Amino acid sequence: SSGINAEYGGAGGLIKSREFLTLRYWTKERDMFFIVNRDIDDPVKAPSKSYVRGCNGPCGYVFFPDLDGSVKLTYVVNCDLKLPFVPSKVINSNMVDVIHAFHVALRKRIDEHLESKRRKNTFNS
Repeated sequence: SSGINAEYGGAGGLIKSREFLTLRYWTKERDMFFIVNRDIDDPVKAPSKSYVRGCNGPCGYVFFPDLDGSVKLTYVVNCDLKLPFVPSKVINSNMVDVIHAFHVALRKRIDEHLESKRRKNTFNS
């Protein structure tokens, strides 16, 4: 898949938002579910003039059941935002906020999806 997943410009608009062209693979092995990604180059999908093309190295998610019945998530990030003049310490400290915001939004979307399914099942009963 490709496209703009979310816009995260920074420094009051001084840093442009990033776009990523990503190859995504999904698989299930035993009781674990994997989503793995890496960036790709595609001459048909040229970088947008509105965004800087970032690079994702191998990264992804592993979902697995815990003994208490919940599902645990491991998230591995490997990203180059193409910010050559910004110290990596600054980028890394801000990535914590970006990753946290992403997961808060993900949790909200999962909750909305589950609520929608619950309402649909209640309506059809």
